[in-house]
Amino acid sequence: MAYHISPAPELPRATCALKFAIAGGGIAGLAAACALKLAGHDVVGVVERSDGTFQSRGGIQSTPGMTRTLLRWGFAPELQQHAHKCGVLVFRNGLSDDLIGRLKIDQDFLGDILTEFLFIQHQDLHNILRARLDAEGVPLLYNTSVDDVTISAEGATLALSTGQTLDADIVIAADGWNSALRERVVPDAPALQVVTEEQVTAPASPEHVLHLMFTVPTEKLAEDAELRFLTNRALWPMWMGQGFAINMNITTDGTALTATLTYDWDGEILAEDEEYVERPLAYFQLDLEKFCPTLCRLLSIVDTVSARVVTNRPVAEDVVCADSRIVLAGDAAHPLLPARPSLAIEDAETLRAIFARMTKPAERPRFLNAYEELRQPYCEGVVAYDRAFHQLVRTEPGASMDERDEMLRASMAHGGWEHIDEAAFRAGWETELRMYTFDAMEHVDSHWTHWGRYMKGEAGVVKRGKRRGASQQFFSGFTKSFTRLPPTYS
Repeated sequence: MAYHISPAPELPRATCALKFAIAGGGIAGLAAACALKLAGHDVVGVVERSDGTFQSRGGIQSTPGMTRTLLRWGFAPELQQHAHKCGVLVFRNGLSDDLIGRLKIDQDFLGDILTEFLFIQHQDLHNILRARLDAEGVPLLYNTSVDDVTISAEGATLALSTGQTLDADIVIAADGWNSALRERVVPDAPALQVVTEEQVTAPASPEHVLHLMFTVPTEKLAEDAELRFLTNRALWPMWMGQGFAINMNITTDGTALTATLTYDWDGEILAEDEEYVERPLAYFQLDLEKFCPTLCRLLSIVDTVSARVVTNRPVAEDVVCADSRIVLAGDAAHPLLPARPSLAIEDAETLRAIFARMTKPAERPRFLNAYEELRQPYCEGVVAYDRAFHQLVRTEPGASMDERDEMLRASMAHGGWEHIDEAAFRAGWETELRMYTFDAMEHVDSHWTHWGRYMKGEAGVVKRGKRRGASQQFFSGFTKSFTRLPPTYS
């Protein structure tokens, strides 16, 4: 498969290398480590409390911005092998199975944007990043947790559960939704906090959400006349139902269907339910009356799923600690469900693009301040929008569901499914298209043009704080989409 954006032959590297320690060996942590190595810095270790053998069943949609970043990092051969393009996006009502809309994605329709929209398995992306770090000789410390972090004028020291210590100039806390290091950055925030209606706008997010992933062999689907259509590799079908949304696609090698379900959860939550663990689907006792016959039939042939229940909470108000030594990235900074891995890749690319410019250690606090100014308000906006959107697609039957379906139809039906008015579609889906095409490197470059002299310490002293210039301008251009969010970021 050919991609029309080539990886950069050589990326700029810092002339002054810092030492980074990474807490968390998921996508966010591995991506940060890869990006910082590309920027010319030392990664003294990636600390991961699991044994590293868990195999994710989930699929990832690599947005055009995320795809460009991975290509820029030199992963074109890996994407050629493990990723493929979306051909047709199909929306269906999850209760009735009625067709809401279908969108054919090709060079003739939004070809400058959506032809870089790729499918890749979560596990494949994890393996690609891990292989790069192995080749670079970065220590990957599995079965290890961070017991404590001591901060001094010289740097940060991580005390590990193995008795080992790691010394670093900066610690990247990419340790996930239930981050142990998050409280070191935002000490006054509760460990878990429900997202309220006022914070999200639109209907309030449910307190708990089940995130469930599974795969089904395509040969098994091919044996069922009613499910055989799901073996079409070009399809990206999505059902939106009563308190749930599910999307799925065929894996790049064509051997399996991979699906991701989010489901409003009001059942009991045990401690083990808050970790991704493989269990029988029956364990969760889903209310199948909410699902259309096609989905019920599909779920009936699913044996094992990997799933967890999460508690919604807001984006961290600060992503850099007061001492400018600990930095939040990934879900530790902006917990979002279902996972939007593009945010984690953007965090890593922002770190790379900023710290590739480093020439002396004294720039560290100002560079971290820039990272916070660029990422915190932007991610806060994305999370608020995404949660409101997913509340819309998981709405209750009746007038609300009918209105949702009609709004989606109207946004996709200009001139028929095969001949949608591109200008009208761009106007109706402006928010999604801008998020999909967001390029973190370009965001940093724009910020550097305006504030580079301050970041280098050449234009007086800049107090640490949230100026929020570039990110605020980005959100001020968003129009109201069919989710009807108020212009919070204008």
